[in-house]
Amino acid sequence: MTHAIDSHLHDWIIHAYEYWGDKAVLVLHARSSDASSARLADVVFEGVDGHHFEHVLDGNIVFDLREIDPEPFVASWSDLFARSLSYGFPCPRYSGSDVTTLPAYIRSRGLHCYALSTSYGMYGFVIANSCRIVDRGTRSDPATDSIAD
Repeated sequence: MTHAIDSHLHDWIIHAYEYWGDKAVLVLHARSSDASSARLADVVFEGVDGHHFEHVLDGNIVFDLREIDPEPFVASWSDLFARSLSYGFPCPRYSGSDVTTLPAYIRSRGLHCYALSTSYGMYGFVIANSCRIVDRGTRSDPATDSIAD
């Protein structure tokens, strides 16, 4: 089973992201691609146990963010996971010696697998307890939006 987290994020731009390992929180900062509305939103993942992004570029355009069941999720990333298990990746607390028991670990810890796909730029995943969208309103100049705000 897969399902979209929030379809309104389609074609939004991820302009920054932050990860706080000590708090197990990852935030994707996004803005609408419609320059006239300058809508801002944060995609907040809490209880993060692992994440991976590739091809992070300026102006990453979201195609889809969806939750995927652990079995197909692990199968789709199995090569990366198999190469990385000895380094504590994707989940530092996972003690299995191969990826076959990783879906059971994900389920037993109440984790969810979130897959980010884009039309341009970064793609990857977050393994976390939860995901929520926080509407941050509008800005007159989205280029001045800062992760320090």
